[in-house]
Amino acid sequence: MSESSIIEASGLVKAFESHGSSGGMIPILGGAVLDVRPGERVAIQGESGVGKTTLLNILGGLDRPDHGTLLHRGSPVPQGQAARARWRRKSVGFIFQFHGLLSDLTALENVALAGLISGWSRRDAFGRSEQLLGKLGLMGRIAHYPEELSGGEQQRVATARALLHGPSLVLADEPTGNLDPETGAQVFDLLMRQQEETGFALIVATHSSKLAARCHRILRLVGGVLKPSREGL
Repeated sequence: MSESSIIEASGLVKAFESHGSSGGMIPILGGAVLDVRPGERVAIQGESGVGKTTLLNILGGLDRPDHGTLLHRGSPVPQGQAARARWRRKSVGFIFQFHGLLSDLTALENVALAGLISGWSRRDAFGRSEQLLGKLGLMGRIAHYPEELSGGEQQRVATARALLHGPSLVLADEPTGNLDPETGAQVFDLLMRQQEETGFALIVATHSSKLAARCHRILRLVGGVLKPSREGL
């Protein structure tokens, strides 16, 4: 174990029950190992269905492995559901392919809601949200509803929501997969800028070779384990 690691996974195993006629279990992860440090960007690639999303869900505490250990800053990730949820809200930011914004809330309200749910005052939640949206180039769009925003703007709002709590770990699952290449590159530029400013660890699951090449390491999920593909930057 490295004391400077943000997230360290060892021997992660996960299988799901088959609902087909043959029954049995379908192995997804077969002993995956990963160690990511502050400020590091790691790309995870692999064919569709190999378990990239499952791996991110486990790393972020949305799911639990059947076997293996998961440490955050050298301490075990909480096992109890309530404690794990509190850890997740404080320590992890999630960015998904589809932004998941609430249509009846403005951009500012969509971001601030995460703080309000955590018990922040309205002043703190809205102040921090406005600051983040400004850094992501959306100051002039904070009062707009999702349907009034472009795809890239919606994903930037989702990015601000993920960064609101100042997480030490950000997990991005195909964050630019629903955008055209130019817009996707712009969104990732802004995410990288925020990472360089605050130092969180970033793990990105992506099919994009161009996006992966902008990370420090590229790993490939094959047969349930992570294998070095090539160096990124």
